[in-house]
Amino acid sequence: MLAERRRRIREAEESGRRQVEERRRREEDEIFKQLVKMHQSTVDTYLEDIVLSTVDKTADEQARNEIREVADKINDVAYEIEEK
Repeated sequence: MLAERRRRIREAEESGRRQVEERRRREEDEIFKQLVKMHQSTVDTYLEDIVLSTVDKTADEQARNEIREVADKINDVAYEIEEK
């Protein structure tokens, strides 16, 4: 009878420890998920900044090239007019 009671007490204690461990594991899993989500958000923002910067630089270069082409054409026309 006494051995049975001790066994039940040990089982109850072990069950309590398992519940605490499982709760802690769930909390750690949730923290990990939030950390991964924040990390992914940071990566997304970083990549978005790179893409936007590249688009701005490319647009700027393209605009400068187009302006040079138009300026060259205007110069050519101006020289032709001067020669006449």
